[in-house]
Amino acid sequence: YEGHGGSQGGGWVSPEVPGQYCPNVGSDEKPNPELHAKLIKFESTVEVSRRNDQLVRRIGMIGSDGRVHQFLLQFAIPYWTRTDERTAQLNRLLGKCLQKEATSCRRHLWLRPTAVIPIAQRLRMTAEEKSHISLDDVYAIHCHVQGNDYMDAFNFFQGESRSYRNSNNSGQGGIAKEETERAQRAKIEAFRKVCEKKVSSSILREHMNTHFGNIEQYFQFQRTFASQTALNSLMQYTFCVNERVPSKFIFDKRNAHVLSPEFRFSYSNQGFIDEKKSVPFRLTRNIEEFIGPFVMKGIFITAMASAASAIHANENSLEPSLQLLCRDDIVSWYLSKSSQREGSQRSTQELERQLSDRVKKNVHLVLSRLRECAVNNDIQHDTTADDGVRKLISLATSPHNLVAMPSNYAP
Repeated sequence: YEGHGGSQGGGWVSPEVPGQYCPNVGSDEKPNPELHAKLIKFESTVEVSRRNDQLVRRIGMIGSDGRVHQFLLQFAIPYWTRTDERTAQLNRLLGKCLQKEATSCRRHLWLRPTAVIPIAQRLRMTAEEKSHISLDDVYAIHCHVQGNDYMDAFNFFQGESRSYRNSNNSGQGGIAKEETERAQRAKIEAFRKVCEKKVSSSILREHMNTHFGNIEQYFQFQRTFASQTALNSLMQYTFCVNERVPSKFIFDKRNAHVLSPEFRFSYSNQGFIDEKKSVPFRLTRNIEEFIGPFVMKGIFITAMASAASAIHANENSLEPSLQLLCRDDIVSWYLSKSSQREGSQRSTQELERQLSDRVKKNVHLVLSRLRECAVNNDIQHDTTADDGVRKLISLATSPHNLVAMPSNYAP
C-alpha cells in the first residue's frame, strides 16, 4: 500500500505472504520481517480440486522472492483449525528435540510443520504445493490409466464379504461369537481377493518410477521417504492418530516430505486417548513394497527407534509442553462436542480443572509409548534393541488387523 507521507510515513508497504512466522517455520531465529517475501499479486487462475470428499480451491500468491506460494482454501469448523495449529506447534516442539540429539541428527531426521492460516470462523488457508500428492491421488491416476472404475475395488470387497458370509451361513443361526468369527473370515477372504485381483501392491512403486530419471534419484527419494514415514508412523502411534485413509497420507514428490494433514487425536467418550485401534499406524502393502525389505530394516526401523529415543531423552523438558497442548486440545474437543457452549472464562477454567486427570493420563500414555519405541539398551538374549518397533510393524502389516479397519482405509 502506498504511504501518505509526512508524519504518517512515506513509501509503500506490501502485505507479507502468510505462513512465515513460528510455528509454521522450523527456524528458531528471531523473525526478520524485512526479509520476508512480500505479496506482489495473485495468480490469474484458481484451481478446483477434491480433497477428503470436499471441493477446495487452490490459489497462488506470487511473492517478491520470485516463488509462487500455493494455498488451499478450505471450509472447516473452528476446532479443526485450532487442532491443525496445535499440530504445527507439536511438530516444531518435537523437531527441536530431534535437532538436539546426535542419534537423530546423524540420520537427518526432521519434522516440518504445515502452515494453517485462519481467515474466517469456518474458512482457512493451508499451505500446499503442487508437488504434494496423496495415496488417493496415486490410486486415482492408476485407475484412469488402466481404465478402471475408482470404486471398483471397494464395491468388490463389499460384494465378496457379503457373498462369502452368506455362503457360510447356510440358513443356520449361531451365537454372537460365531457370527463375529464368520464375518472376520469373510473379510479376510475378500481382502485376499482384492489384493490378488483389484489392487496391486506395486502401484506406488510404479508411479514413482515414472517420476525419476535415474536410479540414484529414486534411491535417495526412497531413503528419505522411509525415514519420513517412520517419523509420521511414530507420531500416529504415540498420539493415537489412526484415521490415516489414503487421502490423508500426503507426501512431497520433490523431497519426500510426508505431511500430517488433519492430525487429530482420537478420544473415547470419557475424554481419554482412544488406544483401542486395530493398527498402530498406516503401513499398507503399497507403502511397504515401495520402501522395500532392505530399506525397511536399514532405514525405517532405525529411524523410528532413533527418533523415539531422541524425544524420550528430552522427556523432562517436553512434559510441561505436552501438558499444555493436551489440555488445550481436550478442552477444544469437549467444547466442540458439548451442547452447552457458554464460552466464558470461568466455565473454561472450571472445565480445565475437571479434565486435569484425563490430561495427566493422556500425557502419561504418550510418554509411555515413546519409551516403548525407544532403543532398549537392557536387551535380553531373545530380543533386539528395536524389538518394540518390530512388533508394531508386524501389527501394522497384519491382514487380520487391516480388515478390521474401515473400508475406506484401502489395502
